Amino acid sequence: MPTMTGDLISAIRDKQQRIVNLRREILALEAELREAKAILSSGKPKREVGRVEIRKRPIRPNSTVWWAHKVLTMERKPLHIDDLVRRVEEFSGHSVRKTTLVSNLSRYVRASDTFMRPDEGVYSLIEVDGGNEGG
Repeated sequence: MPTMTGDLISAIRDKQQRIVNLRREILALEAELREAKAILSSGKPKREVGRVEIRKRPIRPNSTVWWAHKVLTMERKPLHIDDLVRRVEEFSGHSVRKTTLVSNLSRYVRASDTFMRPDEGVYSLIEVDGGNEGG
């Protein structure tokens, strides 16, 4: 009987990990789809439009900033830093230090690059909310 219980627990853990992996894949695919739609509709990616300049160095894949971008792209709305940290941890499977993520995102906010802070402790993407301020 203990073997059967152990097998069930193992199967549950495997399924939970598969769900996390599938959520990551969905997140990445949705972001790619939005980017493709933006290119089709405007002829160039949205992040190149308006006051946002193309960054000199791309966001490093699988970094906390990269995951924050993916989460905010999927949510399509501003998130409080606590919710953002929780979602990044959920999708990335890694522990995230809130102070480090705030510091990293703040650099982008100060440079008006990719991220904006519509309220204290709340982050959003310029490409999502940049044109919707006040509306």
